[in-house]
Amino acid sequence: MNSMPTTPLSGPLAPEIPLSEPPLVRVLAQIKFPKILAIGTNDSEVAAFQEKIRSVYPILEREQSFNLAISSPSAPPEVRPEVIWRFQDLKKHWRITLAPDFVTLEAFQYLNRADFSTRLEDILAAVQSTYVPSAVLRVGVRYIDCIKPPHIQQLENLFQPTVLGIHKTELGNAAEYNMTECLLHAEEGQIQCRWGLLPPGATHDPGIPLPLDGNSWVLDLDMFSVEQMSFDSAELSEVFRSYAGRLYTLFRWMVKDEFIRTFGGTI
Repeated sequence: MNSMPTTPLSGPLAPEIPLSEPPLVRVLAQIKFPKILAIGTNDSEVAAFQEKIRSVYPILEREQSFNLAISSPSAPPEVRPEVIWRFQDLKKHWRITLAPDFVTLEAFQYLNRADFSTRLEDILAAVQSTYVPSAVLRVGVRYIDCIKPPHIQQLENLFQPTVLGIHKTELGNAAEYNMTECLLHAEEGQIQCRWGLLPPGATHDPGIPLPLDGNSWVLDLDMFSVEQMSFDSAELSEVFRSYAGRLYTLFRWMVKDEFIRTFGGTI
């Protein structure tokens, strides 16, 4: 029986239990700031940023996207190109995206909260010293789990009945697609939650590829705040740890202890 508190959105945080085979497919942290045009136009400053992280993330890719800008209702839309920079480690387990108005760290093989927060602080320190952002406009932390066969056949052993919803009713066996979405207010910020059943080859987010064969059960928890704060790498790393702890506490409330055991944890 799950021993987690009935209110996971405030109060004490659940202690982290490491999993040897976690079903995580992506962990992200993103910090948005007022637009800095030099990130897209000044290659010398990008080179200075790269030198600060290149020993760990040596692979560099330059991408160009296009934004649609509308200056007034009577004026035709204007297409404006925008450059973003991606940096990866040699094994491509980690990726940094640097754009004129945000920086993102993604983990494709997540180790633990301490490792992620250390990497994040180092990257934010490099952004801070190179570009000196004037403020932070949004902070977001996101964890995405994907349950695949054969574990998807054991959902009733892994998740609490309140999470499974229609899957626990006589309609569950007939469902090919079943997603739940809600926005929760937690002590530290807001949490956008999406979870449920997807058919083979489908995804709830075009940026998150999922298995092509067999159904999948996705649990996507995204905590964020749009409260303006100063751009301080150490403080933002603490914010990440706080958000990650709250998301983990909610996660532990949603899953049964058997989930922890199934994916290699000791409880």
